[in-house]
Amino acid sequence: MDELTLGRILEECLEALDEGETDVAALAARYPQAAPEIEPLLEIALMLRQRQPPLPIPAEFFRRFGVELVAGHPQA
Repeated sequence: MDELTLGRILEECLEALDEGETDVAALAARYPQAAPEIEPLLEIALMLRQRQPPLPIPAEFFRRFGVELVAGHPQA
């Protein structure tokens, strides 16, 4: 299978994940010729989509070290 075809299959599967599909094995099974290559990638994509964003660091933390915040971002 060429890379272009594999890329299209992966793109379709990622769109399905975006639409709420969570059964990675079932998604990969739709494309048996590509399943061994795309299933691990879909597992990673699903884990990344399900992870929680990091908590913001309070401004006081930066002030303790003499770092000033500009528009909410630390400045050296």
